[in-house]
Order: sequence, then C-alpha cells, then structure tokens
Amino acid sequence: MSEKAKNQPERPSTYIYRGRTVTNNGEQKALIKYNAIESIIRGVELYTNSAFLQEVQPFFDPTRPKPQYTVVDYLEVLDRICDWCYPNLSRAEGREQVGRLALSGFRKTIFGRVALATIHLIGPDRLLIRVPGLLANVSGTGKYSITKLGLRRYCFSTREEAGTYEETLGVLKAGLGAAGAQNVKCEVKVIAADSWDFILTWDEKI
Repeated sequence: MSEKAKNQPERPSTYIYRGRTVTNNGEQKALIKYNAIESIIRGVELYTNSAFLQEVQPFFDPTRPKPQYTVVDYLEVLDRICDWCYPNLSRAEGREQVGRLALSGFRKTIFGRVALATIHLIGPDRLLIRVPGLLANVSGTGKYSITKLGLRRYCFSTREEAGTYEETLGVLKAGLGAAGAQNVKCEVKVIAADSWDFILTWDEKI
C-alpha cells in the first residue's frame, strides 16, 4: 500500500459521491465496464504490478474479471492509481494525468487496438464525431453527444456519467493530440454532479 493511501481516512460505509449515495460493500448498481478499469491501470503500467493489484483486489481483480463494476469500485481504483503514481499532485491533477495515459492503456486492449488503429489518420474533427459511441462502448455509462460550434471548436457533452470530469478531460486532450491537434484548450462547464460540457478548441497541425 502506498504511504498516501495508508494515511487516507477510512471511507464511511455509506457516503455521497457526485450527488449519489454509494456504499463500500458494492451494493450500488454496476455501472463501469471492465475495459474502463483495465485501460486506466494499463495506462500507468501497473497491470503487472503485484503489490498494486493486491491493494485494489477488493475492488478489481484481473484474474476474476466481471463484466461491470460499481462506481465505488472504479473510484477506489482511480484514487489508488493517483496515490501510487502522482502522490505530489492534487487529486484533480492526478485524475487528469490518469485520463491522459488511459488512452495508451486502452490501445493495449484488444478492443482498443481495433478502435484506435487509424486515430493518427482520421484527424481531430472525425475523431470527436466518433467519441460518443466509443466512450459508450468502453465505459458503459453516461449519455454523450458532440456539437460543432465553429472551426476547430466543439462542445462535447456528458450526462449521467459515473466517472470524473478531470479524467475525461485527460482522455479528450490525449485523443485530440494523437489525432493531430496542437495546443488543445478546454473549458469545462459543470452542469450537474454527473454532467459536464467540454468546450474544446485547438490549433491546426502545421
């Protein structure tokens, strides 16, 4: 267990997370697909780290995969990754970094290798058009949409999302960069505890 994790207070048996009542005993409805958790762990290269996997085993065990996991499971794994890999960053900064690396982790999965095989060829605009369907298939949660606002300016909207906006921001920036966008900028508008709008702009690759 990381030193930061050791010093974290025990979560109460029931607590409010993102406007929802969740419990530590896994009773919340399963929301997150296996692929989503696998991607964030592979992204930070902890998938073969036995000490880390032992720490997160109560929430995620790759030797006994389940089709879906609870919000609690996902949050616990995400926070422990932040503790292990980014102990000197704030939780928000750590989650964004995990999101940036999750793209490379997803590309190490069977589905990810197929889905992102041509990401460097399709360009940022066509990538964003595909993002809602791609995220729906990976995470299994939320409602996603994309709206073009102008030249190299889009609004990516999430509703009823079980993840965190910082992590989603990291994924979007990494994806656009891989598709050829430069100087990606994003304004996040919080609509509700589980809903956000990401106003994305970037410079054309020279």
